Amino acid sequence: MKLWPEALAGRLFLALALAACAIAALAQLVSERDAVAAAVARPKAAPQPRPVRQIVPVPAVAGRILLSSSPQIVPAEPAPVVQLLADGTEVLRRAPPLPEGPQAAALLPGEAVIVLPAATLGQLTPDARGALVELIGRLVRERPVPATRFATLDFRMPVADLERLLAWVY
Repeated sequence: MKLWPEALAGRLFLALALAACAIAALAQLVSERDAVAAAVARPKAAPQPRPVRQIVPVPAVAGRILLSSSPQIVPAEPAPVVQLLADGTEVLRRAPPLPEGPQAAALLPGEAVIVLPAATLGQLTPDARGALVELIGRLVRERPVPATRFATLDFRMPVADLERLLAWVY
């Protein structure tokens, strides 16, 4: 029995079959090598889910809102005191007084304090700035929010920056 056929058609068919097998084997070898190189070069990082921000339920206040960057200098009287963290999470440091009735729960008579994670507005992270706008929207009912409702303790913010920030409150 001969391995190589004598007819031209048989030889062409055998050469074509051998070439197809060689090409398939080379393609498989190259794809495996590329996959290993890609896995070594840059390991796949799982996408990090955005953390869910904690939102503190606070009632609206009738008085001023004090802005501070340090919880140590917050006066003893105002409540609620809400601290914003750099990731936009809200932490209730001093709870608002309990309402005396259904109508009193709608609007607190005193002041509120927001403790921020930086000393100026420009140093706040985008998450903290967004949380600040949302918190102001819950603490102040008037629209547009007047800049006169705000006072700073040790937080430095020009009035123009405050007005620009308050324009985002909806």
